[in-house]
Amino acid sequence: MKKLIVIFGIMLLGAAVYGQTISTTSMSILRARAAVDVLSANDASLNTMPYAWMYFSDEETAITVSAEDTWYTVTGGDSVWNNGAVSNMTLQHDTAFATYAGDYAFQLSTTYVMAADDTVWIAVKHQDEVYPLGRTLSIGAELINTSSSGILENVAVGDTIMVQVQNATDDTDVTFLDGMFNLWMIRYD
Repeated sequence: MKKLIVIFGIMLLGAAVYGQTISTTSMSILRARAAVDVLSANDASLNTMPYAWMYFSDEETAITVSAEDTWYTVTGGDSVWNNGAVSNMTLQHDTAFATYAGDYAFQLSTTYVMAADDTVWIAVKHQDEVYPLGRTLSIGAELINTSSSGILENVAVGDTIMVQVQNATDDTDVTFLDGMFNLWMIRYD
């Protein structure tokens, strides 16, 4: 009789643990479904993920570098960038503004001219954080083509995203000729 009670107790404990596992899994499914419902309730028109495309070509926009080792926005007056395709984001001048929180992927390509013996960095700036993408050291006056991609994590609603440049060795200006910046959401918060 004692053996039967012990076996029955073990079976009840196993059922309770098994039931808890099912309950935890069910809660995860319910949370995921609730997140979709919240997104749908917040903006029923969100049928495409947020993205933005900015570009310029055949420009000769000199970015004034007043001090070495200082980041400057790639801009030209109001804007050097043309606003291409955009959905569920805002583009203003040379800045993209997030209208949905989450993680975003980006691709950036630029063509610029630099003087001899300059070290130029290209970066993407998200709010106050600058993410350097590539560095070029010139051995003469050169035309430089760059292309980089990356991920910006934890972008909040209203965050700003822009392209930056830095001359790390001199206060010589950098002249941009072409640029393309794609930004798209890969994970919704």
